[in-house]
Amino acid sequence: MKIFVSAGGTGGHVFPALEFIKLAMANGHTVYWFGTKRGIERNNLPANCHLFEINAVGYRGKRFLQKLFSIFRLVQTIFAVAIKFIKYKPKKVLCFGGYVSLPVGLVAVLFRVPIYLHEQNTVLGTANKILLKFAKKCFLGLPLIDTQNNGHFELTGNPIRKILLEPDQEYDTASIYITGGSQGANYLNDVIPKALNKVNHRLRVVHQAGEGSSELVINAYLKNKFDLLVVKDFFDDPFAEIQKADFVISRSGALSVSEITSLNKGGLYIPLHNSIDDHQMHNAKYAVGVGMGEIFSESESLDDLIDKLNEIIEQRSYLSWQKNSELDHSQAAEKIYNHIFDYD
Repeated sequence: MKIFVSAGGTGGHVFPALEFIKLAMANGHTVYWFGTKRGIERNNLPANCHLFEINAVGYRGKRFLQKLFSIFRLVQTIFAVAIKFIKYKPKKVLCFGGYVSLPVGLVAVLFRVPIYLHEQNTVLGTANKILLKFAKKCFLGLPLIDTQNNGHFELTGNPIRKILLEPDQEYDTASIYITGGSQGANYLNDVIPKALNKVNHRLRVVHQAGEGSSELVINAYLKNKFDLLVVKDFFDDPFAEIQKADFVISRSGALSVSEITSLNKGGLYIPLHNSIDDHQMHNAKYAVGVGMGEIFSESESLDDLIDKLNEIIEQRSYLSWQKNSELDHSQAAEKIYNHIFDYD
């Protein structure tokens, strides 16, 4: 069966889509992936998966002229996507949110192709809000803070890579993994080394800095302060680094929260202060609500962060965060696949 999938731009959209695509292709389906020219999807494309790069651009958070350009580009993109629908005749469409999904979803509605949505965050994104009334089902990566139309939703979790849980390693000092997600985070790279340098304890620190940032970040640490200090742009297996850590310091994108909690770890979450609909704060509140972390705001001072870290380490708060997650994200791709192909 031919399937159209839309996801692009950031890892929060791309990586859940990638897990579903790999599963669908393994079961003999032909997948066409709509992404962006500026995103990371090109470097993560599975063999024999067809990538259509479209020129959609975001609308929200833009200035007036940028919004006008966004609307013009949307109309232009709808025509380009419609040509793909006519040529390849997909039987089902699955949209993983983001601005790339809106033209794909609208054309699916126009051609009466069954459309499914996946929302990674605790707040529906703009594209998913618009497309929801036309969708057969909206799969949820995390529980929504407001679900007025429960019949449209099914809580599946966020598709993530398969996890092999291993026994935690024991160290005399606390182990921390720092990550800003798929794009890194300038705030974390700047502030976390300053804070950890002044914490009253020796530590084991592993820091994912993002592309081109590792040299600058490692030079910000006082190296004689740490029993272990590893800083890289990216880690080949971030799951392994999360698993070796006592806790994680992270942004609170949906995928980060899902991966950390699925590994039965907790986090000190620092939400991106200008995320649309404040979705990162709501994601972090979900993790705190299930007892798997705490929140620190960018508006708080460096001294506040140092005090918070000292408190977590001295009280070993992270031990109470290490529990079985209420939501099994490791089976999310299978749940979505089974619903789309077995139940409909």
